[in-house]
Amino acid sequence: MRGCRRGGTPEKPLEELVTLSLRFRKRGYRDALLTGRRTPDYERNDVTVYGTLGRAGLHASIDMNQAGAIAVRTNAITEDETYPEHPFALYTKQVQAFDAAVEGNGDPLAAGLDGLRVVEITLAMVESARTSARVSLG
Repeated sequence: MRGCRRGGTPEKPLEELVTLSLRFRKRGYRDALLTGRRTPDYERNDVTVYGTLGRAGLHASIDMNQAGAIAVRTNAITEDETYPEHPFALYTKQVQAFDAAVEGNGDPLAAGLDGLRVVEITLAMVESARTSARVSLG
């Protein structure tokens, strides 16, 4: 993993643009992430994921409120779905899934291991930006 640090200062230490390059041992996958307040999609609150077989985009959807739309495009699929704004939907889904898991009826939407992996990647990204060196996980 290699992070790129640009523009942080002691007065304003948080980055406004972050790039992340990931290489996975299994199957040799490589991924790149570019995010921040300087990207063209920031004001629209969009995210797009590109893969070798197509792309999926969330539009006006990256928020605590469920809202916006998803668009999936591949050679075989063209699908669009719009979600009405619902301020508590994401929380409701999380709590319902957790309750079901406690009762033995499924898994939580985000397990503790998912949260741990996010923290590990975030800390490695910060370390890579600080040292300008590759950081390996696992």
